[in-house]
Amino acid sequence: MMTITSNSVSRTGEEAIQFARLSMAMRRMGRALMIEPGGAFRAADGNPLPSEAMIAEALGSAGKAPANARLPAISARQLRLWLHGAGLLEQIQPMIEAMPEPRRTPARIEWEYATSYEREHPLVVQLGTALGLASTDLDMTWRQAAAL
Repeated sequence: MMTITSNSVSRTGEEAIQFARLSMAMRRMGRALMIEPGGAFRAADGNPLPSEAMIAEALGSAGKAPANARLPAISARQLRLWLHGAGLLEQIQPMIEAMPEPRRTPARIEWEYATSYEREHPLVVQLGTALGLASTDLDMTWRQAAAL
């Protein structure tokens, strides 16, 4: 489960994903999102929050980026710290153990011994999907992990 905490307000699960999605879209629009002490959020510029169509357009434009604008590889430390912060780290090992052979053993080796991870690696995509993260959500969380 994803958790975002700001100003002592925590958002978890779907609410955290929606907040992160809105925040990422606004950043792509050159705007900032603020969380008020009570938990409400507003645009830092005082203008209304973007509509769902505007959010989808801002996030959709990321898929049209040039191929050389790929997300960077992240370290095992960054990935595990992000997963821990999102409350998802404990779910990874059982997901791997539930895989049938011959996929389980290579997945276990990748998870235990890789020093870095690529966003488009098949194991990353498979685990992200199993965690309920859409491709745009996984891109956003990848950027967050890269900043750790």
